[in-house]
Amino acid sequence: MPLRLVLAVCLFVVTVHAAPKPKFEVKFSDLTTELRLCSVVFSGEKPAPAVVDKIVRSALESALLLDANSDILATAYHEGDVLSTKDYAGPLRYRARDKKILTADSEPEPQRSSYDVGPYFVEVTEERSSPELKPEKRWLSASIIFADVPQRTMAYAAVVTEVRKLASRGQELIVYVMQGNKYSRTTWHQIKDTDGGYLHARFDPATGEVGRYNAATRTMEYFDKLPVTAPRVAAADARPAGEANNNAPAAANSAPTPTGGPAVKNAPSQPAPDPKQTQDAKRLLEWQIKRAAEGSATAQYDLALKYYRGEGVEKNEAEARRLFKLAADQAHPGAMRMLDLLKE
Repeated sequence: MPLRLVLAVCLFVVTVHAAPKPKFEVKFSDLTTELRLCSVVFSGEKPAPAVVDKIVRSALESALLLDANSDILATAYHEGDVLSTKDYAGPLRYRARDKKILTADSEPEPQRSSYDVGPYFVEVTEERSSPELKPEKRWLSASIIFADVPQRTMAYAAVVTEVRKLASRGQELIVYVMQGNKYSRTTWHQIKDTDGGYLHARFDPATGEVGRYNAATRTMEYFDKLPVTAPRVAAADARPAGEANNNAPAAANSAPTPTGGPAVKNAPSQPAPDPKQTQDAKRLLEWQIKRAAEGSATAQYDLALKYYRGEGVEKNEAEARRLFKLAADQAHPGAMRMLDLLKE
């Protein structure tokens, strides 16, 4: 073989760079005196769902060797973003009272329906807020799944078509555009839009407007308007699903300050906490963490408010901002407003 060719081959071999191998680290934090969070954070190439499941379970089992007397929620992340149930089976929860590791699906599975349109597949999910939040809020989410990444104009044409089909239900609707195998939910992933956010849309039945949140300008852009099919709700009930609810159970063993700042723990002027209310607050926090990890914009927003105000968890403005952004990227109106306020 000529010397020049040998050198060229060697140079090619030397300059080839392998893809970053997957790595992970495990972090622990105390959310409350009775609930710990075990976070498995992956970096580099995202592992297969089955591998993530094994590592999360192993991390939780290792944590139990050190502390088996506290409830622990084990959740997976990839480079700062929570992994959804499309990336693994979902968070695991250890319940100290029963000495058992459980899947985090303590709530009934949401009702889903699906249909094939030809160029794409649609799955519609009937969403609802946590049972502990009163009044309960209900809305629809629709995932439009393409086998290959579509052109932007095609994607939004599909969005408008499906919104018009579902608008007659008279419920708020959030639509996501995804790419993957319609027969395998773990392959579905959201498609990036040109502004750095994701291809999505939101339909407001009270106004009939269909729009998207521009991640670059942090404003809503409306591109369709349908006849109003549902009566406007009263102002007290007009809050978007998942937005702050003053009727939510108070955090255990705490009293809010008059300025809305961090809760004052063990305030002497307050009566002893009701054990049932304590359990309700704990269950609500667990439910919100689970749903936020699964990608629920509503849960991400609710949990962000807790971190921002220090209600039931240690005040953490950086974590609040991160969760607000995740929810805002999915067009959650409350999260959009909070990001705008925090930016000022």
